[in-house]
Amino acid sequence: MPISAISARLRKNIVEKEHKGVCAALPGGAQCLAEVDLAAPVCRQVFDQQGATFVKNYPFDLRLASEALGFFADILHRQIEAIGEPRSKRNAGGLAAANHVEIFVANLGGDRLGVDRDRCGLEQDASGLARDALLFQHGFGHDDGGLGGGSSISLARAAGGVKPERKASHKIRIGATSGPYRSFVECVAYIRYRRQLRAAEREQRLSPRLALWRHRTSIRRQISRLNIRAISGYVAKEEAGMNQEAVASAAFANQTLPQFSIPAARSLQERPARVLKYGDTFALFDPNGDIIAMPGSPEGIFYQDTRHLSHLRLSICDMRPMLLSSTMRDDNAALICDLTNPDLYRSEDLVLEHDLVHLRRVKFVWKSATFERIAVRNFSERREHIALQIEFAADFTDLFEVRGSRRDRHGTFHPAQTKADAAKISYTGLDGLLRETRLRFAPRPKELDANRAIFDLDLMPQERAVIFIEIRCNTRPGGLAASNQFFASLRESRRALRRSASRATAIVTSNDVFNEGIRRTIADLYMLTTDLPEGPYPYAGIPWFSTVFGRDALITAMQTLWADPAITRGVLGHLAATQATAKDEKADAEPGKILHEARHGEMAALGEVPFRRYYGSVDATPLFVMLAGAYLERTADVSILRRLWPSVEAALRWIDVYGDRDRDGFVEYGRASEAGLINQGWKDSHDSIFHADGSLARGPIALVEVQGYVFAAKRAAASIARRLDLPERAVQLDRQAEELQRRFDAAFWDDALGTYVLALDGDKRPCRVRSSNAGHALFAGITLPERAESVVNGLMSSASYSGWGIRTIASSESHYNPMSYHNGSVWPHDNGLIALGFTRYGFRRQVMQVFKGLFEASNYIDLRRLPELFCGFSRMPTQGPTFYPVACSPHAWAATAPLALLQACMGLRFDPENRHVIFNRPVLPEFLGEVRLTGLAIADAKMDVELRRTGTDVVVNVLSRQGDISATSTS
Repeated sequence: MPISAISARLRKNIVEKEHKGVCAALPGGAQCLAEVDLAAPVCRQVFDQQGATFVKNYPFDLRLASEALGFFADILHRQIEAIGEPRSKRNAGGLAAANHVEIFVANLGGDRLGVDRDRCGLEQDASGLARDALLFQHGFGHDDGGLGGGSSISLARAAGGVKPERKASHKIRIGATSGPYRSFVECVAYIRYRRQLRAAEREQRLSPRLALWRHRTSIRRQISRLNIRAISGYVAKEEAGMNQEAVASAAFANQTLPQFSIPAARSLQERPARVLKYGDTFALFDPNGDIIAMPGSPEGIFYQDTRHLSHLRLSICDMRPMLLSSTMRDDNAALICDLTNPDLYRSEDLVLEHDLVHLRRVKFVWKSATFERIAVRNFSERREHIALQIEFAADFTDLFEVRGSRRDRHGTFHPAQTKADAAKISYTGLDGLLRETRLRFAPRPKELDANRAIFDLDLMPQERAVIFIEIRCNTRPGGLAASNQFFASLRESRRALRRSASRATAIVTSNDVFNEGIRRTIADLYMLTTDLPEGPYPYAGIPWFSTVFGRDALITAMQTLWADPAITRGVLGHLAATQATAKDEKADAEPGKILHEARHGEMAALGEVPFRRYYGSVDATPLFVMLAGAYLERTADVSILRRLWPSVEAALRWIDVYGDRDRDGFVEYGRASEAGLINQGWKDSHDSIFHADGSLARGPIALVEVQGYVFAAKRAAASIARRLDLPERAVQLDRQAEELQRRFDAAFWDDALGTYVLALDGDKRPCRVRSSNAGHALFAGITLPERAESVVNGLMSSASYSGWGIRTIASSESHYNPMSYHNGSVWPHDNGLIALGFTRYGFRRQVMQVFKGLFEASNYIDLRRLPELFCGFSRMPTQGPTFYPVACSPHAWAATAPLALLQACMGLRFDPENRHVIFNRPVLPEFLGEVRLTGLAIADAKMDVELRRTGTDVVVNVLSRQGDISATSTS
């Protein structure tokens, strides 16, 4: 039954009867569901009908209840759409979805809220509901936070107390408090607990002597026990910039989330994606190797910020294959999915038992194309006739629209063109550009139309058939046949990855688990790195940030400089080439400012988002100068710095002229237009900069870490100037740095906090907040030596260190939320830079503690791949970290954080003029007994070095040398 039919039935049986007045009693109750397209007609009327009874039975605040149900309706909408499959000719999935909606209405309404099921017009056929629920269970499989499998719905309750029919081959588990109803209850509980916590924190601030910490701890413990995955959509909405009351108010007012935030209607943790990338093309598949894009889902094949393929689904005899395994190669060169057939029926007769047909899918991306090879082998003892179907579609959605932006108008979709073995789907955007997706199949399908290809395979026992698929974005196929093109492209892509990775120092340790993580670090780094005209450039992260970002690439380059200076050379070259030369308020551009973000999609070209070439970051410019100085210190490559010097000087002029907006000697930010980012440091959420009382800071804002970056930039520029025979300029820059350090300490140090404040607002009022930003002052070297121990102790206190890493905001602060994007989460790159700061001031024990926490966190993460961030909940025995719902993974600066941590432990420094490597007081954490570095290079000389821990000491041995190079260790 289609969704529209359910909607019509409910309207007839509920709204048009005696319950028309219920909606008036619930102001805004239905309106909060206005954004839920398919589910709204169903859930809105169910909510209006049953809301009064709900509030009567559950004494929650009405806004709270309607808000939670709005979130829950979103879950319902996504999963209905996921299995409805309007392009499929089968009705089983749609029927299962329809009956599942009826089960939900009965479960939530008829039994939980005391409403007679007959009034809802629901079928009483228990066996039919059971069968369709089983179809749903096997066709789609979310248990947590959705309308999942058999354990997610109490079918006995759903059928009005009648026990469902049970078949011998299936077991239906009854769970009265699981699945969607549990998600809804936990969402309500989360809102209530968070309100209680904030009330307690406000009371504590008003009456500091009251001992409320036990009460706050108790509430936090209750929150930590909730099923975070089940409520991740709500949690991320709160993170996106609203407190509990504001979320409800915004829902009633039909407002949108803060600009450019990433709505978390669906957690990326629910269906772990498999990621492939080369250049400006990346692809996200589900573990089966399919693309089933849902609202809030980034699955698809993207080229230059446009989704060129939004649907790709493989089925065998009209059923989805069962997953055996889904594996990325260690070098990220290919995705390998092993699948098999489920039980296949004709009418009610079993015609093929499960696990008799094996399917292996091998997929990879090369240049602007995605290639796939499907090998099908018959392991049954008889000849089998197998129908293989591949469905496909392209929506040409802009990445920002996939992220959640709304568009009123779109371009023109052209009729699909097909021939015997190929199909072309095309779209002309409002920007006038034609975008094409071309698919080519080999061998020729039996049937091919605008959205599917069908292959008839007739296989003898042990016989195998192979199918090749080629998907090109805006390019035409080459001259080779599809099968030959697959192997030729695979060979080229692997060679390119090997060439890139071979530049880096190889790392092997005594810990095999850590070795797996380091291999993934190197693989992710070079997969994310794109060869631009100026050299290799690491794109920020997949799926949301696979493009040029200034800040991200600069920090990634800093973390990898010791192992591969070529990346730094490419980053500096490209950012110098794109440095702003004129003022442009729409792009937040000013002469000398370094690029923040560049985009190539339709929305950027039309100005619907300001990121075509956008300069709204306050820290990229001083980081650029810092990195230039670090590159010179690592390589002594004066020729490169001589070419970069005009860009360095332009950046320094921006710092002094445009960066210091009020001429107080500090660099501040404030957006030039309403379209720009509100906050322009690395914590750029709209609520990330605030005062101790929770009020948001007003600009222009001077961030603590930015002043540190400026200090380090002046020092770095002075060093460059001396090497370029500009002694007067060097002396001037050194004096500016010394003066900044003095004024910084006076303005930012807070004795009561025992650390630096987060920022100064536009009135020069300090934001007295304990944050990880203060650790960047250690990294930059602006911290006075006598302050360092206090800063370190604060960062490693239980309020800031979660056990997995240092939180962005201490748990004692007003906006602390361990599930937020910037106000209590843990970011690996943040910890990596802070660890380098610890080493600078001699706190090596703390470096090892941070390294150990992140390493142990990675052991719980798929592929041992550190994500962009994870939640900041305190570490609990026998449990791993809590994941953030929409974190990018892989993410360049997160992937390379282990390299920064390893450098911090080794105390690694370079004297390139003398071809000398220095290990300054090296230490190794307890999980590393030995570390071997192969190919550690200065210019054209290389050596292999081994570090071995003996008790509390670390011994450094040079194993081999190529050229004039040496190493020493200090203690």
